[in-house]
Amino acid sequence: MSDIMVSYTRDDIQKTSAPFLKDYLKDGRSDILGAADRSASDSSLPDEVVEKLAAWIKSPSSAFLWVEGPVHTPAEHQLSVIAVLLWRQLLSGKDPIPCVLFTPKLEYPAREVPDSTSRQERVLIGLLYSLAGQLVPLLPEELDAAPHRFEAQVFENLDGSVASVLAALDLIESLLAHGPPNLVVILNRLQVAECPRTTPHLERLVRLLMACDAKRNVKGLFITQGSSVALAGTLDDLTEKADAGRMAQAGSGQPPKGWTSLGNLSPSVSEGPAGTRPK
Repeated sequence: MSDIMVSYTRDDIQKTSAPFLKDYLKDGRSDILGAADRSASDSSLPDEVVEKLAAWIKSPSSAFLWVEGPVHTPAEHQLSVIAVLLWRQLLSGKDPIPCVLFTPKLEYPAREVPDSTSRQERVLIGLLYSLAGQLVPLLPEELDAAPHRFEAQVFENLDGSVASVLAALDLIESLLAHGPPNLVVILNRLQVAECPRTTPHLERLVRLLMACDAKRNVKGLFITQGSSVALAGTLDDLTEKADAGRMAQAGSGQPPKGWTSLGNLSPSVSEGPAGTRPK
């Protein structure tokens, strides 16, 4: 490998990447936000889950939390609302925190990924491309990228095929290495992307997030309905897990006793050792 240092600007990387990633920034969050704004009860969770969320977001160092909800359609919707509202709160608070979110769309049309791919593979591709597209604007204005590469060929490899998954993961690894010192990553309904063919790639993604160096304070929130082979096989014993199974017992209308609104969470990520945001 050449020792020549290659410099890039964020603007150049954004222009180069946009044709390949911009369509994947349109996920399912807009529909979920509309539903959330119409129903205040959708922003409530069992107390034990909110307590875990509060400890996770306020941790002074990198932390990861898996919220396992029941296989129950109303609870799945409510957890999706929570994911999107938390993302919005983090970005719009008094001290905005860089946050990227993925929540899958109901369908991924053939114009975005080939018809021959499975539903899970389509969601995986959407997940990886969306994360990459959201991480690009969080790069510093200028960066010396060696040994990472951000030239056009890197993005041209993102052709929407299953074969491009490895290139997308490599890109995410490079983007994380140059990302902000404080970052929250929320992956909602992760189980929708999971099957035997996609699990190794999901495991690598989780490992990439957990492997960010000590200069970066990374918070990862993984939300599933039911269990996840990828998470169970990757997350270590120090990772917190919140059992949201009690959500299946809730009826319609106002939340039952022992539930807390997300609005009482007051998200605030401690700076920890990471310092300030990028230039």
